[in-house]
Amino acid sequence: SFVDREIDAIPGTVLIDLAHGNRVEMAELNVLQARLSARGQRLEPIIQAEDLARQLHYARALIIVSPGLDWTPDEIQQVQRFVDKGGRLLLVTDPTRFDVIYDEWDIYVGLDHDAPHLNDLAAHFEFAH
Repeated sequence: SFVDREIDAIPGTVLIDLAHGNRVEMAELNVLQARLSARGQRLEPIIQAEDLARQLHYARALIIVSPGLDWTPDEIQQVQRFVDKGGRLLLVTDPTRFDVIYDEWDIYVGLDHDAPHLNDLAAHFEFAH
């Protein structure tokens, strides 16, 4: 079985985006949270998009998992500046997480997958789907 080892690390904050209709819950990230904690890092959610710039100011990394809403050009620029200054970025999509779209007559229209909501951001880092 796997046992995480404690290491001497400078304490820091890793942000997890929950401000873009993300199809993930904090409870699902307990293993990640434990691994980060063993390395002196604290996992902190971004609940409101308006808080992104403030929180990126003191973070070491940003994790974006399965967004359900697009990133605005201003938010993308904030993330770009963060990465340019040495911040780490992890983008995660999951084909099993999607919303089902119905029209106004409650007729099935299609599926809303997470990748299109992440591609505008990912394109700035050359790893778009």
